[in-house]
Amino acid sequence: LLHPFTWRAKGVSVVSTRLQRRYGGVLVRHGPDEKVFDPARPELTNPLKCRQKLGLPLDRRLALFAGIPRPHKDLGMLVAALGRAECADWSLVLVGPSDDPEFAAAASTLGSRCHRLGFQPHTRLPAILAAVDAVPVPQRRTRFAESQVPAKLLDAMAMAKPVLASRVGELPSI
Repeated sequence: LLHPFTWRAKGVSVVSTRLQRRYGGVLVRHGPDEKVFDPARPELTNPLKCRQKLGLPLDRRLALFAGIPRPHKDLGMLVAALGRAECADWSLVLVGPSDDPEFAAAASTLGSRCHRLGFQPHTRLPAILAAVDAVPVPQRRTRFAESQVPAKLLDAMAMAKPVLASRVGELPSI
C-alpha cells in the first residue's frame, strides 16, 4: 500500500523501475553533483596523494565498501572474495561505523589488508574514491535491493572508478 497521504500528492517520483511498476509515477534517477564528483579536479587527479592524506597503503590495490552494512549489501561475500588467494594483492577500505560487527569481522578476516576509515563526511567521498582502484557493490537478491539504486554505485561511476556489481535489480543495466 502507498503511504496514507500519497493521495494528496500532485505526482509521484520513484528511483527504480520495480518501484515504478508498483506505484506508477515518474522514474527519476538520483546522482552525485558532477562538479564535486569530478575526477579531473586538481586535488583528485593523483591517487597516491589522496591515499597519503587518508593513511592508506600506496603499494596495493584498494577496493571500497562505503556505508552501513546491511544484510542486503552482503559485505560478507565481498570479504570472502577478497580472502581468496587470487585476491591477495587487494586490500579493503571500509567507510562507515567503526564499531559495526561486520566491519570488525572483515578486519579480523583480512588483517592488515583491511583499512577502516570510520564515518567520513560526504565531502570527503570524492577523495576516497580517487584513492581506490575499484568499488564492489555486492547485493543479495531481496525485495529492498531490487527496489533501490545504491548511491555509491553512481558516485563511483562519476569518479570513473570500475564497479563490480551483483546482478540484482537495476545494477546490471546501470
